[in-house]
Amino acid sequence: MNFQRSYPLLSGVTATNDGTATAVQYTAPNGVLGKGVHVSLTGTGALTATVSIDVSHDGVNWITPGAGTFTLSGSTSVQEGTIINVPFAYIKANLSALTGTGATVSVYVGV
Repeated sequence: MNFQRSYPLLSGVTATNDGTATAVQYTAPNGVLGKGVHVSLTGTGALTATVSIDVSHDGVNWITPGAGTFTLSGSTSVQEGTIINVPFAYIKANLSALTGTGATVSVYVGV
């Protein structure tokens, strides 16, 4: 699968957003249904974060697909990713928990 664009869903976020993340609407390249999601947690010492990737057809009513929840923990830098293979028009990231000194979260989606 060739991803042609990468969009930031969260970039250097330092506090939870409680579902208020901005959604990204996109047109998938011809024949591409999957979204490659990359979640990055950085900081100092013990770090934890919980991020859900939510999708919608109308940008109002949201669901979290089966592979759409990430619970990260570690130190200095933690990375996770997956392919969410669902053909929805909108996607957003919600940071519901974040702990650690200087902890920041970034989430990118490739389509």
